Amino acid sequence: MRDTPVLSRRDLAALRRRYPLPDNVPEAELNLTQVAQFMGVSQVTVSNWLAAGMPYRQKGGNGREYCFSAGDVYAWRKSREADEDARGRRAHEAIQAMRLELIGGGLGEDLDALSPKDKREVIQTQIAHEQFQRERNELLKRDDVIDAFEVIFSMIRDLLESLPDQIHREAGLTNKQIDIAAGICDRGLAETKTRIERFFADRPRRQKSRDRLFDFN
Repeated sequence: MRDTPVLSRRDLAALRRRYPLPDNVPEAELNLTQVAQFMGVSQVTVSNWLAAGMPYRQKGGNGREYCFSAGDVYAWRKSREADEDARGRRAHEAIQAMRLELIGGGLGEDLDALSPKDKREVIQTQIAHEQFQRERNELLKRDDVIDAFEVIFSMIRDLLESLPDQIHREAGLTNKQIDIAAGICDRGLAETKTRIERFFADRPRRQKSRDRLFDFN
């Protein structure tokens, strides 16, 4: 009945560590019908899963029911979903890359050589690909990154600016030692600010390339 080999105990244990049952779901022994209810699918789907290698504790047959572990079933299915998701992602990226290749390349190339139709095709493909990445949190908006940097930097700045006073109160350092600590904090803030500014300077906006695609004159 199976199309794939049975998972070893070691592999199954690794899956269960990676995909444990939710905290409010207890471990239980299930039959085929109960697996369908447990996972919210049809018994036909469960039979297909079984053929695809879903682990069981006891094999059915000759009047004996299959017996499954809820934790095994859940971990196996979550692993399969992750694999299917990864395959879908690779297929999507391959399709988008091939579309760009067939019509003359990506946004980084000279678009003046493309026809208006091909320009529209490139931008539509690029937008679709970027939307796909954003949905998976693989592509962040520049303004969101700037906001995150500003929040983090303000927290660091507030901490370092108050640090000398805290050290003075809690460690009883001399004024000279406090001045030294304040200088170190100031230099650290200045260096952090410089590195953040350099980060964005090294990654300039490329809005002009996107705008050119809509200029078909």
